Amino acid sequence: MSKWLSVLQPRPSEAASASEEELLQGAQRAQEYSRRKMQAHRIQQQDLVNKIALKKAALEALPPTLRAEASQEVWVQFPMNRQRPYLTPPTQGFPED
Repeated sequence: MSKWLSVLQPRPSEAASASEEELLQGAQRAQEYSRRKMQAHRIQQQDLVNKIALKKAALEALPPTLRAEASQEVWVQFPMNRQRPYLTPPTQGFPED
């Protein structure tokens, strides 16, 4: 049992030896990565806002009779036996039902 418990014990780790220049360079890379990820996030969020605005504009352009019906949310799930699209045409006689 002690053999299995020894696996769970933390192992002593060696201190990483990095110069101040390497640490500074790593911090700069992390900051640049964070900046680019945030920029990508902002672009994605702006795209989502634009799509929502276009959806609202399209709803407003509809006649009132269609607007009420189009603004209702549909909570119907996809049928479990729906057909999947295939990249190749079906083979004649395979599988035969």
